[in-house]
Amino acid sequence: MSPCNIGSFYNVDKIVEVIPRILREVEDVKFVFIWHGHNKEREREKLNNLASKLGVKEFIRNGGVVSYDKVALYHKASDVMFSVSQYDSGPVALQEAMACGDVPVISNLSCVREWVKDGWNGLLVEPNNVNQIAESIIRLLENGQMRKTFAERNWKLIQEKGTRGEERNSNTEL
Repeated sequence: MSPCNIGSFYNVDKIVEVIPRILREVEDVKFVFIWHGHNKEREREKLNNLASKLGVKEFIRNGGVVSYDKVALYHKASDVMFSVSQYDSGPVALQEAMACGDVPVISNLSCVREWVKDGWNGLLVEPNNVNQIAESIIRLLENGQMRKTFAERNWKLIQEKGTRGEERNSNTEL
């Protein structure tokens, strides 16, 4: 699942580009794309055209704009969360995925390394390296035990440092 907005620096097109390779190696897989905010019809049309050109449109589920209260449902139904954005200031979608058991394949950015240790609780990739992205997604999809271990580690990490400030400091008076 890709919970990223669509637009140039989010690199969602890179995910669509790796789908044919993944389908050659992994059976029974679907790719779900959701995003927050405004409906970006032009960008969505470009991604649909790319998917058609690559012959993978039937393997894509386009959830479109999803309200925040429904995002966890998508994460819980997914095995792997992928985000290969060029930039990110605070990866909220990553933390949501980790809390729901969705294991990340995500860009190797400094703000992400605060949460993900490559090969320990997720896989870090270079955002424009389609071979590395494909290999990482395949690796996780083919290894259920690795996903389970990473998901357990992520749940513990979110419990330790992912709660909101008021929950951590519930005894503090304002």
